[in-house]
Amino acid sequence: MTKIKNKIPKFNSLEEEALFWDTHSIADYMEDLERTSNPFTENGGDTSMTLRLAPYVRKELENYARICDTTPTTLVRLWVTDKLVETKNSGNYKVRTA
Repeated sequence: MTKIKNKIPKFNSLEEEALFWDTHSIADYMEDLERTSNPFTENGGDTSMTLRLAPYVRKELENYARICDTTPTTLVRLWVTDKLVETKNSGNYKVRTA
């Protein structure tokens, strides 16, 4: 029996997309994803940052990362990068100078 491949639908708004991902797992759509360049890592290597989380948030993050077959740090890094790209593309990304 062949496995049915799920296709990520086209969304008309961020709200529509958010509702979709609230009820669907990215794990079901891995074959439909494509690798893209990351504009935030093109100019150098990685640096690290400490992030404080409430214990229940960390537990939920670990559980969701397990579902996505990745690590919590990778998942957070992807989320933060996606949000930065989204913000930059929206025109709300302004660099403050001292």
